[in-house]
Amino acid sequence: MQNKSAIWLFTILLALAALYILSLSLVSRSYENKASEYVTSLYGDSLKAIGTLSETEVSSQLDGLRDKYLRDSSKVEVVPVIGLTYEEVKQRELNLGLDLRGGMSVTLEVSLPDLVIALSDYDKTPAFLTAVEEAKKLQQEDDADYITLFERAWNDQGTDIELWRIFHKQETKEMFPARSTNDEIFSILREEAKQAIDNTENIIKKRIDQFGVAQPNVQKQSISGRIIVELPGVKDRETVLKRLKSTANLEFWNVYRTGEAFGALIQANNALGKAMHPELFVETPADSTSTDVDADVAQEDLTQTEPVDSTLNDILDPTDLDEPADAEASEEDIATQRLKNPLFALLNINQDPRSCVAGYALESDMAEVTKLLNSKEAQAALPGDLRLLWSAQPETTSNDGRDMYGLYMIKDDNGGKPRLNGSAITNARADFDYGEPIVTMSMDAAVGAPIWAEMTQIAAADNKRQIAVVMDSLVYSAPSVNEPITDGSSRITMGGNRSTNEKLAEAEGLASLLKAGSLPAPAKVVDEYTVGPSLGEANINAGIMSFIIALCVILVYMIFYYKGAGVVSNIALIANLFFLIGALASLGAALTLPGIAGIVLTIGMAVDANVLIYERIREEMRHGKGLGVALKEGYQKAYSAIIDANITTLLTAIILFAFGAGPIKGFATTLITGIFTSLFSAIIITRLIFFSRLEKKKPISFYTEMTKNWFTNINYNFIGKRKLFYGISGLVIVIGIVSLSTRGLDYGIDFEGGSSFTVEFKNEVNDTELRESLAVAFTEDGNKGNPTIQTVGSSGTKYKIQTTFMINSDDPDKDIKIGQALEAGLAPFGEYEPEEVINVDPSISDDFRRGARNATILSLLVIFLYIFVRFRKWQYGVGALVAMIHDVLIVLSLFSIFWGILPFSMEINQAFIAAILTVIGYSINDTVVVFDRIREYLGEHVKSDPKVVINNALNSTLSRTINTSLSTFVVLLTIFIFGGNDIKGFAFALMVGVVVGTYSSLFIATPSVIDLSKNSDSGN
Repeated sequence: MQNKSAIWLFTILLALAALYILSLSLVSRSYENKASEYVTSLYGDSLKAIGTLSETEVSSQLDGLRDKYLRDSSKVEVVPVIGLTYEEVKQRELNLGLDLRGGMSVTLEVSLPDLVIALSDYDKTPAFLTAVEEAKKLQQEDDADYITLFERAWNDQGTDIELWRIFHKQETKEMFPARSTNDEIFSILREEAKQAIDNTENIIKKRIDQFGVAQPNVQKQSISGRIIVELPGVKDRETVLKRLKSTANLEFWNVYRTGEAFGALIQANNALGKAMHPELFVETPADSTSTDVDADVAQEDLTQTEPVDSTLNDILDPTDLDEPADAEASEEDIATQRLKNPLFALLNINQDPRSCVAGYALESDMAEVTKLLNSKEAQAALPGDLRLLWSAQPETTSNDGRDMYGLYMIKDDNGGKPRLNGSAITNARADFDYGEPIVTMSMDAAVGAPIWAEMTQIAAADNKRQIAVVMDSLVYSAPSVNEPITDGSSRITMGGNRSTNEKLAEAEGLASLLKAGSLPAPAKVVDEYTVGPSLGEANINAGIMSFIIALCVILVYMIFYYKGAGVVSNIALIANLFFLIGALASLGAALTLPGIAGIVLTIGMAVDANVLIYERIREEMRHGKGLGVALKEGYQKAYSAIIDANITTLLTAIILFAFGAGPIKGFATTLITGIFTSLFSAIIITRLIFFSRLEKKKPISFYTEMTKNWFTNINYNFIGKRKLFYGISGLVIVIGIVSLSTRGLDYGIDFEGGSSFTVEFKNEVNDTELRESLAVAFTEDGNKGNPTIQTVGSSGTKYKIQTTFMINSDDPDKDIKIGQALEAGLAPFGEYEPEEVINVDPSISDDFRRGARNATILSLLVIFLYIFVRFRKWQYGVGALVAMIHDVLIVLSLFSIFWGILPFSMEINQAFIAAILTVIGYSINDTVVVFDRIREYLGEHVKSDPKVVINNALNSTLSRTINTSLSTFVVLLTIFIFGGNDIKGFAFALMVGVVVGTYSSLFIATPSVIDLSKNSDSGN
């Protein structure tokens, strides 16, 4: 074997890389366990001693303290040799999907029709309004972006109205110049739509930072412009939905300066200390010195006030996990000072008297600071018109490098309302002024400019006081006002000693923020998927169980059938899994329940390459060739079939990745990655082992005495009986078509729209009473709802509820109202836990249907073209296409015939489409192997009867076909039995697909090639 040393070196380096990636998960788990132990040692006994807290509440409190500790210590180095911090380790380890750890996935769609109407200043031209509405209808049938559909709808009207006359208004005349062509107007609209989506994405990213979620994900879809938000571990679904879809609320506020409000902050701090720990302020004869901070002295000379000791900002010291808390006097003194000064223990006071920032706090302390400031003691000490708001991004760092946020002092001098809001802004953009990045901002002349002139005149005259730019109760900027701005056009400079690129990035962000606050383009929830933590844990257990059992079955079977060679394939299989999981982690992929199914399926499909090679080697040995020659020729002759089979599977997996979403995309990612790792392990690793043993003259066995001659003397007449199997397949398909025409399919909400809930009650409930209660709760327009209820499992306490309640409603809060209706319907039945919530808007279900159809058609077309090019005969391409269509129809027919009969869900959803595409890939995988052998046999027996040759070729592949199909089927059966209720329909579709795919490659695809060829004899 050539370059063996180099290949060994590459394999070892690849293994070390995978080991490194996987070890990061162990490092993070170890650090998290130490954090739990440390927090428990500090607070466990104290929380238990309270007496009023249950064990669950104590555990929840400790979990919260642990999470706070981990956030505070995110910058702590946990891999000393290479300097990785805990935060970096978490980013690089293999993540779990929402279906495995619980949380929410929400798809938001920016309302571009509202944006277009707003940009026209709510123009009432009938042709314009008609085009807006027509474009909305076209969205249900076409995947193009809204502006493209609006352009099509406008042009279809054939009106002579020039679009610039609709959009060129007093406040937008700079954006839409007079006499612009229609194409130029559409181009501007397209750019404004893109910016609106980008701005919404940026705002959502800022909003989710406030949820305190670990490893959130915000992803914008390139074509539709929809924004997918994944929030692991969140529990308050209703609050999250309200925050995500609320429109941008940009405001301009006057501010206090630190020198004006510092005394009040000191009084608030002292009041809080006395209220929370009065025992610490009792004076004794031995010590009558007051520890209160003198607010009057501090007010007179703010610059002389010393900052609070930085140690008071470290409730838990993240630099030393292993040292338990001591009872030393110094630590007692620090603890006492913290208790006496609860506010200043968490808030580092800003000592610049002209600044509007009161102080800085760690992200993990912000909630506690806010709670303290909202208390009645603090509110009594603070001015009535003082609002304290946090900065939107970190503004400084602590002594140990952790991010700290500023607490801004907003002056509420207009009865709770800002003097100016974002609706007054007509345009904002990043620009340059003498090489320095700036933001230019324009106000409307009628309302915004006069108020802005008044605000800036007062601020400029008051020693260049700042004006705060606020959105979602967060301060994004607070520029000083150098001079009055009377014409509504402002220039905001980017201060600080930073690079031009950093200033430009800030300018672009601020400009986007200002534009986002000026346009009414609300975000609409079109898809929601929420998983409770208990279901996530159950999914993990089910996935691991199916994985372990499937792996053990395959390992045992390979040794049983191939003996020593089976051991080698098992080594390669374990290495394959090792590489696969390492690769997924390095790619940043999230492991989902379908992803685990993909790993398990990879186990079964990985065996295919080994079986192809081994059967080739056994065949060469039966022809009398020595072991060395048989090994060499076995690998060489198997390469063609292996490559063809894996390329066709890869093509379908790529299409699935392109059209899939969420967990299905995770399944596709796993499948694609598994194809490459399987090829490397099956071809490279096994060959290295075999040739190493060969060089050392060690024995290699490819069979046991029992399996030595299995499938070697079979001579079944596949071609001669092809019409019989045509008839059998035709009968099943006809019955299926009748069923599809009458019963149809059990379409899930992915394709129909609506809501689905999986709930588990503490006690058993009556099905009829539950259905009636929900029907009343889901009453709409005076008509009772008609929810479907399905028992899940055998416990009698878990139900899946589906409803179309409010499906066509335009109410922006309909997702929240659906949840409230569900709660009302379930209330009479006692305690329950919502394990899964799915809401799908009809607009996105239309996209799912189109995507499923397009993905299936594209898969069939791409594979047909590949087979046609690869085998250079159209008959092979058509034969493969016929077999794939046959397999899809059979699977659809069985799902139509048996839904409602078999005791598990046979719902047609995204997972089912993933199964269909996988079936197509598996079917063509099997067919390609058969075609490859036929091509080889026809080349070797040119003068023989083609039908006889083809029949012999089919018989020669039986050993490989049966071994591969059986191993894959057993793996899928394991998933079906142990993989959990949510994945049974998916696994069943794949099981049917394996059986039908194997059948069609022998009885449909090849006979079709015979009958389509010019030399075939139709009489036979």
